[in-house]
Amino acid sequence: MGIRSPVWSLLRWPARTSNLRRAPEHNSMRGLVLFLLGGAVLYLAWANYGQDSEVAVGDGVGATSTQGVARGRMMSVTEMEAALREAGGGEAGAAVGGEGERAISSANRALGNEKGAHTVVGGEPARGEGPLPLDWNLGDPVLEGSLLLHAPERMEEYLGGAGKGLSKTRKRLLYVLVQLVRTSPEKAAPFARGLEDAVDVTDAERDFVFGVLESGRSRPRAASSVAPNALILGARMALLAREADNHLRARRYADAARLLSSLLLGELDAPWAEDRETLLRWTQSLSVAQAGHRWNKRGTWPSFELTVEPGDSLVAIRKRIIAERPRMKLCTGLIQRCNQSGELLHPLDVLRIPTDRAHALVDLSARWAFYLMGEEVVAAWEVAIGLDGSTIPGAYTVGEKLEEPPWTPIGRPFVPYGHPDNPLGDRWIAWEGSDGLGFHGTSEPESIGQEASQGCIRLRNEDVIELFEILPRGASIEVRP
Repeated sequence: MGIRSPVWSLLRWPARTSNLRRAPEHNSMRGLVLFLLGGAVLYLAWANYGQDSEVAVGDGVGATSTQGVARGRMMSVTEMEAALREAGGGEAGAAVGGEGERAISSANRALGNEKGAHTVVGGEPARGEGPLPLDWNLGDPVLEGSLLLHAPERMEEYLGGAGKGLSKTRKRLLYVLVQLVRTSPEKAAPFARGLEDAVDVTDAERDFVFGVLESGRSRPRAASSVAPNALILGARMALLAREADNHLRARRYADAARLLSSLLLGELDAPWAEDRETLLRWTQSLSVAQAGHRWNKRGTWPSFELTVEPGDSLVAIRKRIIAERPRMKLCTGLIQRCNQSGELLHPLDVLRIPTDRAHALVDLSARWAFYLMGEEVVAAWEVAIGLDGSTIPGAYTVGEKLEEPPWTPIGRPFVPYGHPDNPLGDRWIAWEGSDGLGFHGTSEPESIGQEASQGCIRLRNEDVIELFEILPRGASIEVRP
């Protein structure tokens, strides 16, 4: 018979009940040991499995630190779903730093994803874990990022459908990001327990989430050194959109305009398909912001001053400026718009002349046109593009500009302005370097947003009039696929 340990001897059930009566101290010791071992087994089970089935809720709304989260009780998935349904649209926090205006474009460059391709992205290795397994399900970061930006309220639907097979840690990450973009870092913090060391959360995701939680801002104070995936790009853009809204409400028009410009251009470069409703909303907000910034004489935009002389007109002033700066592209409508002035000038009036380069961008995929000064979008419009790929991507230059243009179709009779068969609307802006293409208005505003023209870019009449006034002849036009 082998030797048994003292613990085994304590656990061995006695053969005779009389032994219990003779040794009560042994009985109590056995109970104590069984109690301790049972508690240890329960703890190990919780440590290994419990953290993936529940989410921590902190001691209060203000518990933004990891330690604050760890002290809370556990929240079930059902409670998380209820919290998501109740989440409203709170306000984001602080002002934008210079690096924030470039965050979206740099993130898009780092991604290198093809627009609209909803692929499973594995991300980079988790900290200290080496490469993630090839079959690890990180979901569809492109679709998830698009949902966070365009429709965060639909994330629950995604998790019950296409995202149903995600690990509970990945689901928790998405819950945290939804809380961040719909409420605030303070309200998102209680959901973040367990993400610090999870192997199926990428470094970029972890850096972003805890950077926002620790700073209490709408984005981390310090940029991550790890390239983000599409999921984090969507979250970042959603937070910056809220920040732009906050700037607009506070009448910080320059900050709002710069962020909205970055968001509009970022949506063009993002790996998901452009969302029309989002572009419309940002375009409308940009119009308000630029009315207080670029289209405000007191705005903070690059310029030089010119004093009106006796007998001056806008045409004479433009000619004088071009003679002194022959490479500058300028039109009288742009001078008027920046100075909020009419055509009548008075001697000794001081005009501000913008020095940023005016140019245009057309994105055929989005069916949107943009007017830029320097690198900043100043105005944007939804447009119609050519049927069957007839609008050719490339680089063009603004040519002849006509008010109330007639139409001279090849092989057909001349059609005067205002005739029902004239498709050009109220203005024509020719593209030099093309085979008869240009910007023009339309008699069919319902066609905007569609493939409808013979190759030109159609705008609503009120939009093409605005573009006509501020886009100088000789300015560059980029048409992207």
